[in-house]
Amino acid sequence: MVSVIIPIFNVEPYLTKCVNSVLCSTYKNIEVILINDGATDGCDKICQNYVKTYTNVSYLHQENHGPGTARNKGLEIARGEWVFFVDGDDWISPNAIETLLCYANSNDCDIVQGGFYYVYNDYYLLRKVSKREKKKHLLSKSEAMHGLILQQRIKNFAWGKLYKREIIRNIHFPTLTHFEDFEWMQNSIDKCSRYGCIDEPLYYYRQRKDSLTGSLTAVDKRLLEANSQRLVFIESYYPELSNEMRKQYNKIYSQFYNSINFLFRLNVLYKKVKDRIVSQYERIEFSD
Repeated sequence: MVSVIIPIFNVEPYLTKCVNSVLCSTYKNIEVILINDGATDGCDKICQNYVKTYTNVSYLHQENHGPGTARNKGLEIARGEWVFFVDGDDWISPNAIETLLCYANSNDCDIVQGGFYYVYNDYYLLRKVSKREKKKHLLSKSEAMHGLILQQRIKNFAWGKLYKREIIRNIHFPTLTHFEDFEWMQNSIDKCSRYGCIDEPLYYYRQRKDSLTGSLTAVDKRLLEANSQRLVFIESYYPELSNEMRKQYNKIYSQFYNSINFLFRLNVLYKKVKDRIVSQYERIEFSD
């Protein structure tokens, strides 16, 4: 059985599409766990209706503590051999779970990921997979960790991946509102032996301006902290990947400090330009 865990917070316009996409899966041996993270809109009513209609849907309500805490609650009650996360404003293809599960069983994988679309109001974006990546779908733990560091094929997102519950049952999401799956993903990969990648897009990742990840300018510092913690982790347990991780950290560090010093640097430039212009003209005073 696959346990599908859906954290929910103020996604009323999107929740029905999300849950229906899971319930319409071609793979039927699933349980759907809805975790209401203190939503203040109509999500509660929608969830209650699903519980009344479907015997394989369960529903829990908690105060707002963030998606990480909601996922932890779902993991506590999950009964499936496998776990799949879907965010409440996203949706999946009908064959998503079946495709991932077949690949996992056929290749003895602990984690399998599919491709995904970035969903905008009037278009989708899909990452192009390189010829080199297409040649290798099965990754070792070290190769998967390297992929996570590069943030190209393997992303920090917890959603869209199928996990063997045995390897993640004791890994808890931190209580954070941003990048709560950053540390969790590296810890999960650290527990896996074989990591599978499927290029077929199976997940639809909705882009919303009002979502937690819709605007990252206010959380750049948290991103820097997360990468700093990952750098320590990689240097301690994956020394062969230290140089690559340090490159990624330095890139984020540079971006962060360039952004917070932008206004200062702009003022310095303005003063230099102003002084240069003023020095070329004679100053004329007006009198009464």
